[in-house]
Amino acid sequence: MTQIPRKVAVIGAGDIGCGWSALCVTAGWPVTIFDTNAKAIDRASEQIPARARALVALDRAPAGQVESGLKELRHARSLLQAVNEADWVIEAISEDLSAKQRLLGSIQDKELPQTLRPFRHRTNCTKYKARQEH
Repeated sequence: MTQIPRKVAVIGAGDIGCGWSALCVTAGWPVTIFDTNAKAIDRASEQIPARARALVALDRAPAGQVESGLKELRHARSLLQAVNEADWVIEAISEDLSAKQRLLGSIQDKELPQTLRPFRHRTNCTKYKARQEH
């Protein structure tokens, strides 16, 4: 049985990061989103609630659960703040292998709780493994 996360960290506040954040919020989960681009965070502040509430309007999510999740939505000022105490980390940055490697390396360098072991990636990791072998 899959354990429900106590906190989800979403790294990247572009379209994909906003989408993942909205889905997690819709499930009523606490979400912390981080991006180095302040404009992306400002946009996410509007997009995430709009997307989550759109699912309510489509009768795909209960309003009370969505509003509860939105109350738990946070914007981190640092990567460490975002991933600290997160059960799940969703990587949603640009499709740049070296940027992803730097991000994952910087997260792994931190002394974080054991709960932060399985990463949820939106990209196909085998594609990157194949590139690294060349």
